[in-house]
Amino acid sequence: MLKITNKTFEESNWANLLTEEQRGRIAAELKTDIEQDDGSRSDWLKASQDWVDLAMQVRDNKSFPWSGASNIKFPLLTTASMQFHSRAQQALLKGRKPLKAKRLGPDPDGQKEARGKRIEDFMGYNLLDRMEDWEDELDRLLMILPIVGLAYKKIYRSISTDKNKSELVLPHELILNYSATDFNRARRTHVMTKFHNEVVEMQRGGFFLDVKLTKPTSEGDDPPRAIEERCLHESHCWLDLDDDGYEEPYIVTLDTENNVMLRLAPRYGPEDVIYGDNSGDIVKITPHEYFVRYIFLPAVDSKLYGVGLGTLVGPTNMAVNTLINQLVDSGSLAVLPSGFLGRGGRLQKSGSQRFAPGEWKTISATGDDLRKSIFPLPVKEPSNVLFQLLGLLVDSGKQIGSVADIMMGENPGQNQPYSTTQAVLEQGMQVFVGIYKRVYRAMSLEYIQLMGLCSMYEQEVYQNYFDQPQDINKDFNPEDLALVPVSDPDMVSTQARLAKAEALLQMAVSGLPINVQEALKRVLEAQDHENIEALMQVPEKQPSFEERLEAADMQAKYELEYAKLQAKMPESQSKVFKDIMQGRVNEAKAKSVEEGTKLTSAKDAADAYLKRRDQDITEKGQVADLAKAAMAASTRNNNATKASR
Repeated sequence: MLKITNKTFEESNWANLLTEEQRGRIAAELKTDIEQDDGSRSDWLKASQDWVDLAMQVRDNKSFPWSGASNIKFPLLTTASMQFHSRAQQALLKGRKPLKAKRLGPDPDGQKEARGKRIEDFMGYNLLDRMEDWEDELDRLLMILPIVGLAYKKIYRSISTDKNKSELVLPHELILNYSATDFNRARRTHVMTKFHNEVVEMQRGGFFLDVKLTKPTSEGDDPPRAIEERCLHESHCWLDLDDDGYEEPYIVTLDTENNVMLRLAPRYGPEDVIYGDNSGDIVKITPHEYFVRYIFLPAVDSKLYGVGLGTLVGPTNMAVNTLINQLVDSGSLAVLPSGFLGRGGRLQKSGSQRFAPGEWKTISATGDDLRKSIFPLPVKEPSNVLFQLLGLLVDSGKQIGSVADIMMGENPGQNQPYSTTQAVLEQGMQVFVGIYKRVYRAMSLEYIQLMGLCSMYEQEVYQNYFDQPQDINKDFNPEDLALVPVSDPDMVSTQARLAKAEALLQMAVSGLPINVQEALKRVLEAQDHENIEALMQVPEKQPSFEERLEAADMQAKYELEYAKLQAKMPESQSKVFKDIMQGRVNEAKAKSVEEGTKLTSAKDAADAYLKRRDQDITEKGQVADLAKAAMAASTRNNNATKASR
């Protein structure tokens, strides 16, 4: 059907290479497949929508047991979702560097570390400044993920803005067969909503095929009215267009309302095709990936779908809603009684009657007839059993959603020890460790895809970002560097991260072979301080005026003592002793600098030096006395020898 050549890969839209009949047949077959995929997930989709409505406190019209009955929504699922959202957002977004470069393999010359720092700095700028909506999209993802348990990110290069995009795709917007087993090989269809003018712009720009489209209309209106938004289906699928028996990965964009193909593009390049050595046939094609899947908890009956707190807490939340409404309705009946009125108790004026405080009404009946004519409905007070059951369900739901009082920052009790509180908090956070690890892996895949887009489209931006031009293709080499979130998936709370960092610093200070500077840096990072590098640059301590004065006094004392000894000693010995004493002074000064942590001040160093100097002078004086005695003995021996002669 389609002969793939080198020129074919240069085409912006391969739909131009097909006939109208071929495009219609592919569109019809693909539409049928998409409808089957959508039908396979109908039960999961309906349940997910129910949990979203429950978490968002959507109130439906209620007419049972009577119109206007109590319709309270207890925020159990809402609280659990907001708690996860706040903790996850704080853990995953830290300052200006939401990711870090993980070095793979040895780094003897430090080049990988330098590359990693450049990548971390540039990607932080790219995510938070150039991609203006990246943080907002992650914020929305962390809110929807705990409710339904599934969300997607679509990473691509935007044609309109000429920037990288990481767009949130809600679960109902990506059609995926519920029975599929491999996310990368399954057919994934993105249901997109675009303005009519936007589609026309893409047609005139050559991105979409220039075919006539009827303007979309609203369903259910009589007569139907024209609307501005158009629904498109972008299917990432596998098609055998060259009839070689092997399906290649493509992206097909359909307008299902008109049942026409707007775009056909390959999801691979010539470098992604592996051919057989002898036959020359295609052995394998590695497709380009656009979607990243985020899962809260894996589903039991599906390998690709997930479940969230809606599945776990939702039924309990609905039971709590029922009990609360029953208790309120029961109290309303007890406070506002109703019943039957007989003919004997009829008021003079017919119709509905209401009493005001202190008001009496006249009736045409005796008191005995009135008692016989009024029959109130038998209504009981709100049940204590239902109230106790309500408390049991609320506590059970909080345990499932890990939203106990202590997890929400409330005081657990004045008599509870700190260690016990920390143990309870840590045990409660263990539920989120596995969830954080899944989010951590998904974010790593997102960063890897963004790194690939940056290496393809951001060369000039990367060079201009640094003072010295850098090669983005060399720096962004995925073989020896990987991008991962800066957070630790095992540390899901600020208290846990801070306790871990402080324990490391304590071990370093105690004398264990640990880098004290690195340990202190991790403590400052756990405390979320800004400009940590400036805090770590401690200036050298300069000696005070008193310390300089004492050092000068020490030097003067040395000169005085040297002068005294020089007058008593021969010139040769005096020179040797001078060199020895000067060396001692220099040694004392050097040790005073090197062992600054051991000597409390320059005065201590000077005192220690003076003490050592006095000992040296005493020893040298003794040596001089011995030398003089030896010289006198030698003189006496010489004189005795001369006398004997």
